[in-house]
Amino acid sequence: MSLPHLLLGLLSFEPQSGYDLNKRFDASVNNFWTTDQSQIYRALYKLLDKGQVRVETVVQEGQPDKKVYHLTGTGAAALDQWLATPINTENMTVREGWLGQLFFGERIPPEELRDVLETYKRQSQTIIDTLGFIRKQYYPDNAKLNYGARLRLLTIEYGIQVNQAAVEWYDSAIAVVEAEI
Repeated sequence: MSLPHLLLGLLSFEPQSGYDLNKRFDASVNNFWTTDQSQIYRALYKLLDKGQVRVETVVQEGQPDKKVYHLTGTGAAALDQWLATPINTENMTVREGWLGQLFFGERIPPEELRDVLETYKRQSQTIIDTLGFIRKQYYPDNAKLNYGARLRLLTIEYGIQVNQAAVEWYDSAIAVVEAEI
């Protein structure tokens, strides 16, 4: 997955400024892909260079001009091609720095390692609660959702289920560590 493709996807809904894209990103795909505003602007400049987006300058009174990005036909084609092409996950690198803390955790007292694991467990529970709120707020009745909304809901369900599995795993990891206390 790449940030440019996600931005093309968001622009497929409607033209937006970089600021608006950042807000929309945080309110939607941020549950499975994180970024910051500077990365969004860098990606937009690259998309502009490739002709996948075009920019419209909107003059505003009393404020700086606003740049609104539009998806082009080339950008829509690139998005559609990406959507229809499975991503090779066989060689994906997992980078979970906190697992290094567990891997080398015998260097600290078990109580401290347990506290670290409990912190991560609470963070996963917070994600579950947040995604559950989003699900209830924006997708209250799954039966009445259109196809696109049901697909977006699936990404929220994925985040909930992955974090529920993580909470269960943390419980078992904490039990192993507590056995040493």
